[in-house]
Amino acid sequence: MWEVAIPVLLKYKKDLAYLCGILLLVGLFFWYRGHLITEGENRIKKADAQAVAVQKAKDDKVLKDAEDNHARELRALRTDIATNPLPPVSLCLTPNSVPKAGLSNGGNAGGGNVAAVHGGDSSVRPEAGPDIGNLLDLFAIRAEELSADARRLNSATHP
Repeated sequence: MWEVAIPVLLKYKKDLAYLCGILLLVGLFFWYRGHLITEGENRIKKADAQAVAVQKAKDDKVLKDAEDNHARELRALRTDIATNPLPPVSLCLTPNSVPKAGLSNGGNAGGGNVAAVHGGDSSVRPEAGPDIGNLLDLFAIRAEELSADARRLNSATHP
């Protein structure tokens, strides 16, 4: 069988050479195309990594600024508390005696006649009630700290 096929192939050796050349060019084309695609993907990955690094640096700077502002605000708050102490705040010994207002028209809210309320107790007494100034001061300090924390979180997430 090979004895017959080889002379026939030799007869078309020029055509076979062209065919091999064309197949080689097609193969090289697809190899080079794949190479360019891989190179492009690598460039995109590298650019993405650089963009992530730049964004991370910006986020870190914003977070550091927020933390610094938070610490500065808390220092200012503590300095203000130390320099301006809260004066004593005393509770009343008995609550004001104010009668509850009722409806004078038998429970109909639309009447508009509301019973008059007298002035009640003025809470002026010779003795003072317990001092709750320190508790109010602690409450105010904690409220300011929470407010500063909220501002820090807000500035860190929404620069």
